[in-house]
Amino acid sequence: MEFNLLFQNLKKRMTWIVLLVAVMVIATSVVNVFLFKKEYDAVATLIIVAESRSGSDYLYSNLKAGLELKNDLDDILKSDGVMDSLKNELGKELPGILRISNEDLKDRIYFSTAPDTRVFRIAFRYSDPKFALSTVNRLTQIYKEKVADLMKIDAIAILEPAKLPLIPSTPDTTKNVLTAFIFSSFIFIVFFVMVDAAKSKFKNE
Repeated sequence: MEFNLLFQNLKKRMTWIVLLVAVMVIATSVVNVFLFKKEYDAVATLIIVAESRSGSDYLYSNLKAGLELKNDLDDILKSDGVMDSLKNELGKELPGILRISNEDLKDRIYFSTAPDTRVFRIAFRYSDPKFALSTVNRLTQIYKEKVADLMKIDAIAILEPAKLPLIPSTPDTTKNVLTAFIFSSFIFIVFFVMVDAAKSKFKNE
């Protein structure tokens, strides 16, 4: 099947392709907006602070230790001890947290680090943005005290406390709609090309 003929056939079917793609995009938008459960990420930013003393060797060793200790910070964050403390301190303010298992709490906590720095972030994801905000701010307080005590780090400072999240982190409607547009466009174009190729082959035979 010649390319020019293929292009002409696609132009004839362009109305159908546009309509079908539009239906897929609209359907994806409706599903994301009305059917998927919205969840929000409240994010706090922390930093490992080395105590200032004279001597470049001392500062370098503290900085190097801070970077290496990041490998252990995630495990401490999601330990049962931290989860139990979080529940005990937030139980009166947020009674709903007492009904969440430790494992479910751990699954809602996200830990990330900034490359080549002592900065790291803690996020908590939940359907209620105010719940997520209160939880992550209390969690960072408990966490920085626990880490300082267990790992003998000079101090962990909160660079930026979490702010109330206004935009849901999931579902990512923009990403999902764009994916639906690209995928459906490809599928329908391939489908019509194959149909035209089959018809052409049938006629030639």
